Amino acid sequence: AFASLAALGLVAVPTDISETSDLTDEDGNPKHVYHFTNDTGKRGISATGTLLPGASGRVYFSAIPYGTAAQAQSALALPRTPSGYFAVPRGNINGPLTWTAVGPNFGQPGGGVEASFPGAVSLDGAQWFPLGQ
Repeated sequence: AFASLAALGLVAVPTDISETSDLTDEDGNPKHVYHFTNDTGKRGISATGTLLPGASGRVYFSAIPYGTAAQAQSALALPRTPSGYFAVPRGNINGPLTWTAVGPNFGQPGGGVEASFPGAVSLDGAQWFPLGQ
């Protein structure tokens, strides 16, 4: 699914990420998915070791580890500026992900690609990466 989105040009890749990176496996699927959050979210997630669904009942992921907080907030139409992201092994998600284009929301233009999962996701093997503005 991710490869077909890339073929359609729907994946907005930041300029500081190489197109020849090892973000995908041999089938074109992401090896990791990325959950962006702020410091408050990071503390709660880290305390439980689990990504829990929010008010929507879903946990959201990006296929791209955006390089700055501004890029992530804009492309993913996030309500708050993220301070970083968790790189979560794709195998931690016990089900399929459907990738969709992000529409405008919260005063942000969107345009990135996201997927969501209707349940808790373990942070086993996940890593936190802080973002610059």
